[in-house]
Amino acid sequence: MIPLAYRTPSGATSENPLTMALIAVVVLVIIVAWSKFRRRK
Repeated sequence: MIPLAYRTPSGATSENPLTMALIAVVVLVIIVAWSKFRRRK
C-alpha cells in the first residue's frame, strides 16, 4: 500500500491529505514498535 501511495500523482495526494497523514502515522508507529521489539531481543 505504501509504494502505491508514493506512486500516485501529486493531484491524488492533494485530494486526500488525510490518507497520506494516516499512512505517515502508521509508518511511524511501525518503526517505533519495530525498534522497541528489536531492543527487547
